Amino acid sequence: MDNITSEEIAEIEKLLNLTEQKNEEEDVEAVIRMFGEFNQKIYEASRMKRLTAMIKNLNEYLEKFRDISISDVKRRERALKEHRLILKAIVDKDKEHIDEIIKQHLHDSLEIVYSE
Repeated sequence: MDNITSEEIAEIEKLLNLTEQKNEEEDVEAVIRMFGEFNQKIYEASRMKRLTAMIKNLNEYLEKFRDISISDVKRRERALKEHRLILKAIVDKDKEHIDEIIKQHLHDSLEIVYSE
């Protein structure tokens, strides 16, 4: 995430603000779509072509996973907070913290999927 631009950060921040608004409006479909957009913007900002290509191949699976995980209101709100933490760690260039947050984020989502 060393190469993320201030414009990309601003765009992701704007997306998170809109996602929070849609969550407050209980527009779950929009929130799910925007979570996908958040992930895609993070992948693209990584400038890791191989990672982006791999993620595109896994997108259908990830969408189903996200749909299940985000259908839970508490998980959706927590995921929004985790997305904020991920962006902050990226801005701070705190690679170790990014790894920790993402691992926990994925673990929490997986727990919801397992319970479903």
